[in-house]
Amino acid sequence: MKLLWQPVLLALAASLAGCATSRKPAVPPLTGDILVDAPRAIASGPARDRLIWQYRLAAAAMRQGKFDLAKQNLDEVLLTLGGIYGKDPDAKKARSYFRAEARKTFIGEPYERSMAYIYRGILYWMDGERDNARACFRSAEFEDSDAALQEYAGDWVLPDYLDGLATAKLGGDGSDAFQRAQANAKGIKLPPARPEANVLFFEKKGASETPWTKKLWIYDLRTNKHFTLKTNPLRRADLDEFVALYKASNRHGRQATWGIENPDGRWRAYSYDELIARDKTSLDIFWLKDDALADSDNLPPPGVIAQEIVDDLEAALDHFRLIAGDLQEQAIV
Repeated sequence: MKLLWQPVLLALAASLAGCATSRKPAVPPLTGDILVDAPRAIASGPARDRLIWQYRLAAAAMRQGKFDLAKQNLDEVLLTLGGIYGKDPDAKKARSYFRAEARKTFIGEPYERSMAYIYRGILYWMDGERDNARACFRSAEFEDSDAALQEYAGDWVLPDYLDGLATAKLGGDGSDAFQRAQANAKGIKLPPARPEANVLFFEKKGASETPWTKKLWIYDLRTNKHFTLKTNPLRRADLDEFVALYKASNRHGRQATWGIENPDGRWRAYSYDELIARDKTSLDIFWLKDDALADSDNLPPPGVIAQEIVDDLEAALDHFRLIAGDLQEQAIV
């Protein structure tokens, strides 16, 4: 009977060895050069990350004047975005303001998708195709309007303004788009649109007499949480409250949970003056009462603390062993 088992074990070992050698090679380490890292990630990385890398590559290519490369990636991005309004059951998740990236069918928040259309519209404008440029600007408006919270949707100035300008250049009436843009400009007087203008200037914010930063939002995920690698690891559910409060594309809709009536709230904002008044402008900020520091009786026994330290060190060693194993496998392949 022992002899009969030997061929079976040999065959099983051979099949496992074959599986090990057919593993998909890992994505090469990042170099810091987006024009190198992005093509590698697009070719070898997770499929769900493909779109975000194409966004980044297109934006970098535009900054460096490599417009053909930007067009190629933006066209692929927009082709993919065109599918999120079909029958895909995950389409609504894909269009959400803020969801776990791993759960999305298509990566990108509304502002990212809008910017993809705006960038492509600018490139069409450069090529003299103002009708296609206007179509892109209007698609950007649509992306910005596709929100669960309609109170904050469709309030982006730039696509409306460019829509009106392109319409005026095409001999049409862009007043409706200009009015929408001006209404959302919140007191800032927009430059008048002149149909005879042939050049668009986009410039970064320069220095200002008053600070651009008005408010800093902080979520305290540190005090009284006591996360550890092994016994109490950080999980996605621990971030649910922060995700709900952060409002990625609805910053004006944020509401602090901390206050006089709720001193245990973990989400609050500090004004610029409050930050500057801090010693050495330190951003090591906390406001919640640390139960362990406030009452030493709440500390666990020394034996428990020592065991937690041992558990954390062992968990760290396990992680490093996995990394070392992966590196050795890559070297063999």
